[in-house]
Amino acid sequence: MSKSSSVYLTGPKKDFKFITKEEKNNNLPKWSESKIKKTQTIKKLVCGSRFHFLVWKKPNKLEFYEKDNKKREHQLPKNERIKDIASSHQTYLILTESGKVWSLAKSNFYKEVPLLDADQSTFEKIRYVTFFEEKKLFVNSLKMGFASCYYLCNGDQLYASGSNSHGSLGIGQRGGRRPIPVYVQDKVIKIFAGSALGFFFITSNPDLLYSCGRNNYGELGIGSTVAQNTPTIVKNFQGSEILTVSLGYSHSILINNKGQTYSCGYWRFNGLGGNNTIFTLIPQLKEKKAVQLATGTNGTLVLTNQNELYGWGFDEDCLPNESKKQNNNLPTKISLPSFFTNYLESKDMIRISCGTKVCFLYLDFNNRLLKDIRLLFETKKFCDCEIGNMGSKIPVHKVLLECRTKLTIDQIQNKLFGEKSINKEQTLNLLKFIYYDEISDLEKLEQTFNLLELTYPPSVDNTLEKDIAQLYKDDDSKDFKILVKIDDEEEEDEGNYEEENYEEIPVHKFILLARSGLFREMFDNANEKDNLNKVQDYSRKSIESLEILIKYFYTNSIEMTADQDPELIVDELSDAVEYYQLNAQSESSLYWEEELQIKKNKWLLANTSSSVYLSGKKGFSFVIQEEKNNLPKWSESNLKKTQTIKKIVCGGGFHFLVWKKPNKLEFYEKDNEKRKYQLPKNERIKDLVSSLHTYLILTESGKVWSLANSNHLNVVPFLDADQSTFEKIRPVTFFEEKKLFVNSLTMALVLDIIFVVEANCMPLDRTLMVNWVLAKVVAEKPMPAYVQDKVIKIFS
Repeated sequence: MSKSSSVYLTGPKKDFKFITKEEKNNNLPKWSESKIKKTQTIKKLVCGSRFHFLVWKKPNKLEFYEKDNKKREHQLPKNERIKDIASSHQTYLILTESGKVWSLAKSNFYKEVPLLDADQSTFEKIRYVTFFEEKKLFVNSLKMGFASCYYLCNGDQLYASGSNSHGSLGIGQRGGRRPIPVYVQDKVIKIFAGSALGFFFITSNPDLLYSCGRNNYGELGIGSTVAQNTPTIVKNFQGSEILTVSLGYSHSILINNKGQTYSCGYWRFNGLGGNNTIFTLIPQLKEKKAVQLATGTNGTLVLTNQNELYGWGFDEDCLPNESKKQNNNLPTKISLPSFFTNYLESKDMIRISCGTKVCFLYLDFNNRLLKDIRLLFETKKFCDCEIGNMGSKIPVHKVLLECRTKLTIDQIQNKLFGEKSINKEQTLNLLKFIYYDEISDLEKLEQTFNLLELTYPPSVDNTLEKDIAQLYKDDDSKDFKILVKIDDEEEEDEGNYEEENYEEIPVHKFILLARSGLFREMFDNANEKDNLNKVQDYSRKSIESLEILIKYFYTNSIEMTADQDPELIVDELSDAVEYYQLNAQSESSLYWEEELQIKKNKWLLANTSSSVYLSGKKGFSFVIQEEKNNLPKWSESNLKKTQTIKKIVCGGGFHFLVWKKPNKLEFYEKDNEKRKYQLPKNERIKDLVSSLHTYLILTESGKVWSLANSNHLNVVPFLDADQSTFEKIRPVTFFEEKKLFVNSLTMALVLDIIFVVEANCMPLDRTLMVNWVLAKVVAEKPMPAYVQDKVIKIFS
């Protein structure tokens, strides 16, 4: 079954009729389905002032909607992937995973976008904000206030730009505008902003919540109504207790990690019924556990863990009809559209967003991976070990606990239930974090982390989603194999196969059980003594399609290489989804096409083949199709035509190496047939270089491989001359042994005596962003030697 997530909204019909599907003469708002094209993925929707908003659907594509204008589509460069989007009055900022910032602005009156003049601003074009790259700042996250922007850079450094009215930038003075971001302070781990002339942030050491800016009604939550031009501590909360803070123009709402909702500021909008200068628990939501929060200029929406939606503070024509019967200043339960209620039992997440006069709802189908893992824990199925005290053991999945804690299951058991034993409640608290990323009791979780000797609070990189993605790369812990037939021989009976006729795809059994109904059924019916550790694939799909699908199991993302036929892959994946009984209702042929950004008008181009032409003397007659004369001319080679030839490098004499596929190479040598080489499945080629008798291959994992006919000049580290042959690709172990990650390399021949192998490296753990250069001079050293650091590019 395929689900699509349309966007529903409520607001004044006269303002938003340009995107609603029904335009009846009815001024009373109700949930209306928008004309936004239905899709399985709406990652985020943010609303600017009044009548425009931005929708993020695809990795580098955005859709912009504005009153009386058609939808505009914007696309970032192909190598950029969107990480987050934020909005203010007339400006949108887009943050990419590369730490860069882009703007979409109609007016830059407040100078909130760095170095962008007002007359250059337009919703017609996305513009790159160069400031951060020029200052060598990597932007980790960003937020936008009413007329200001806040950036978390290089891990913990807070910068701000735009209007400094009421001291809203936190730089110790009021007034003026700052078109260039100014440094505020460090040790910041999270920032919050919204429709206000101010912002909140959390620091790591000490663990505190701060606020700054306008404070006319006590919206900063500091116990007064005096504006603050320097960050001021918000008492009664530790930073690590905060789930989120959202700011309206004159009120602020806070949700702690227990799901309790607090508010302060102007009485009409804070949900308390009276002005309040400190954060106070909202009585109507006291028994509710909030999981999501959105505020507009005046109004607020809160979504609970039971998918109940509450709203208050909006203008009378902004909430659905039934809510008008109650006091609009206090939280009112809002009925959801029938489209949403049909799916609540499947626990699909509802997303909420607010503008000045509009509320948005849409379904999120993106996090199916996390939901699958959560379901496996809740059902207590297929657990393979237990942790806990005698008499109160809790069944768990070994691979997930070890993946998330970086400890063995025996170490976890000994540390938690040895001399200083934790109780069952604390154990469940830890497991909720491991399986859900949920922090239900801060103090108890911190105590458990300390016993495990883990860093607390958890790093932003220590999320379930990122840990599972890392698990994909951990071949050593994979405990199951899918065998895929690699020849055309007659299909054999199930269970009777010769392994040499099959290629293996290693995978974690836990992942298969979480994602695939087929494997759950298989293991349900298996005998314990069978000890299943491999299975033959009968879907009859190509190994390329199955590898893409298996990677999707771990990462929830689809990656396809340029040399793969998109039409074939999409068809095969769609069939495989049905065969493997994936949980996600969104996985259909339409889903794959959207994720892979496949358009039928591109297929013709994708299927165009690229042959190799060359010009040279008779020495290369073995690869050209015509041998009429010795004078060189452009001649077509008899290399097999292909959609992609990524690179060709030529060695000495009459041989060369062709890189076509992610981990496959073709070698051509005079009077010899073509040779094919394949690197291990988990390796993907990044570059290849050549010298007289040697080729080096660099993979994306930072490893180096050699193909050499002679190593008498000791070009390749630790490879003896008599071990050199074009028959086999060999790993160069030196860099891994020295914990060096090779970013790039090149080769040179100097006076036929000295080879130089240069490699731009950094430590394997990637904790130091330091560049290195290594060189090998045969006369002096038999292995690479350090030259210097701070090198960004090498040439030879």
